Amino acid sequence: MAEMADTGAQARQVVAKAEREPATARENVLDVAERHFAQRGYASVTLKDIARDLGMRQPSLYYHAPGGKEELYVEVMVRHLARQREGVEAAVGTPDPSEGIKGLHARLERAAHYMLSRPPIDLRRIAFADMPDLSPDGAKRVEAEVGRSLFGPIMELFAAALAAGQLRHTDVGMHTVSFLTLVDVLRNGEPYSGEKAETLVKPMLDMLLHGIAAP
Repeated sequence: MAEMADTGAQARQVVAKAEREPATARENVLDVAERHFAQRGYASVTLKDIARDLGMRQPSLYYHAPGGKEELYVEVMVRHLARQREGVEAAVGTPDPSEGIKGLHARLERAAHYMLSRPPIDLRRIAFADMPDLSPDGAKRVEAEVGRSLFGPIMELFAAALAAGQLRHTDVGMHTVSFLTLVDVLRNGEPYSGEKAETLVKPMLDMLLHGIAAP
């Protein structure tokens, strides 16, 4: 009986390992594909490039992505953007209008610091270089994920502040674009400002929320 139990346990371990390996292999494929797409964009990357880095034959990639390069790109983008949303949501927490404008400032500050700690998302390249080469369905899926994951958490903060009567201007979409542009400016301007981007988050948010004109 003990021998049979041992055999059963070994069988379960083999099955568990077999179930884990495909997921691990797919994650590895997505990781390598993500690196290529992030560095060079959709059009410049080939399945041959990805397969070579993975040490596999190009046809083997179709086991993980039957739809080829576009499926890989879309899956990579959806995964990357979803992780971004999870990180931002964890950083900012649940909007609480009772905290007032200071609470909004603090939550936006945490969001900005998180975004600056992560690799940048090149929205311009995605919109003008990558998406035109995708099928309508693929482009629609990426566009929807950009809206949900990149814009969504920040829009929710501004929407909560607007509902609480804390904002003069009512276009939360414009506020969100302004915030994301601010983070981009801080990231790209760091070599020229002589200061770390993180140190400029607070004063730049003060300007965004309160303006630059004297009261």
